[in-house]
Amino acid sequence: MRRGSWLASTALLACASVACDPILGMQGTVRSAPAATTCAGEGSPGIVEISPPIEGAKVTMRCRDHLVLEAITNAAGQFNTATAGMAGEACTVRVERAGYASRELRVVEHCRSEEGEPTRKPGACLAHFVVELEPLAASPPPASVPAP
Repeated sequence: MRRGSWLASTALLACASVACDPILGMQGTVRSAPAATTCAGEGSPGIVEISPPIEGAKVTMRCRDHLVLEAITNAAGQFNTATAGMAGEACTVRVERAGYASRELRVVEHCRSEEGEPTRKPGACLAHFVVELEPLAASPPPASVPAP
């Protein structure tokens, strides 16, 4: 048995033997909204959607205006963090990155129970998100002023 898996098993057994606090966590992926590209060639689907991951997006969970969890996406656009706590109806996740429109989502709509089943009930929750952010339109170039 590898040392890491032994430690994880020991931690789970210790948690099971005493009253543990409920887990509140969030994980997921942040990508850019799809950009269409044309593919040529026989057997090609014609148009393929490309959704590149967004590195460095800030993902924050707030419950009743209190910061509960915070994460930054990695190069694959993924994040994963947890703490002891419970999700309520007032919990939201905000995803933001410079150059993209921010998104805010209700946590309870993305919760899974400790058994991995979808649940919309407040309580222990591992919220899973797949978030697409819309790139902001580039600023138009300044209008040129005709010479007198």
